[in-house]
Amino acid sequence: MSAVEERADAPMIRRLIGRTLADDALADEVADLLFAHVVEGRLGTEELAGRLPGLIEGALRAAAEDDWRAIATELIAEARETNEAVGPPRAEAGAESLRFIDCDRQRYSERVPGAEAGEFFIGDFLDGGGTGDDGEFKVTLIELGQGGPWGLYPHLEAFGEGNAALRRAIAAGLLDSLGRVGSREEFARRLIGLGFIDRSDTPLAAAGAEG
Repeated sequence: MSAVEERADAPMIRRLIGRTLADDALADEVADLLFAHVVEGRLGTEELAGRLPGLIEGALRAAAEDDWRAIATELIAEARETNEAVGPPRAEAGAESLRFIDCDRQRYSERVPGAEAGEFFIGDFLDGGGTGDDGEFKVTLIELGQGGPWGLYPHLEAFGEGNAALRRAIAAGLLDSLGRVGSREEFARRLIGLGFIDRSDTPLAAAGAEG
């Protein structure tokens, strides 16, 4: 028996399933089943109930690895924000967390827009301005779609003075976060999920969702 089965009673399970079936992703299929039962009278209660698990299973089968990674990233970022008062986790014990800047959320973005579909600087940024001894490196989001799934693909660029910051970022899991993303916001949330601090002029929480 799983931990969920041990903890969840019948009302809890029913609420969870009910919310899932009411989601927009399944609403049309659920409505078709209800129409067949209530209006047409050709689908009995037992048959309708027997078809509902298949709807949820189909949605789960349709989810790709990127979908689960995006969901995990969002959950981690939300948890980081909730526990912000405690302080973000450190890539190394006793080390300050790396910080990042989304160039499109800088005050100067209208005059000097970020490169490509998005440009992020990640590094040892100091509170009073400037960069510490570990330096910085850059990730540019490149929009690609021809010959494969459309998306924004993070392109990592590092020079010698940013090697220390890059090593810290890799230790925190950066390389596993360089897969395709759907937006700048999604990539920023991946960085927050790694424990990096958003030092953009307009941090993500203040900027709101992107259009």
